Amino acid sequence: MLSFALGTSGISPVEMASAYAIFARNGVYFEPSFLKRVEDINGTIIDRGPIQIGQERLNPKLSFQVIDML
Repeated sequence: MLSFALGTSGISPVEMASAYAIFARNGVYFEPSFLKRVEDINGTIIDRGPIQIGQERLNPKLSFQVIDML
């Protein structure tokens, strides 16, 4: 268990990015999604990605303090 601090656990870049994105979104977590929309050559939207509702996982004040320290 002590080796986790050295980064020996298997975490994907997507999981790491979604963890840090909580700070940028004021403590709100959104499930990672890769597809936002599909457009044709003229810019007409053919399909949109799923609409998501975020879950508050972190107090917005604490999130601001972390961003301020970074």
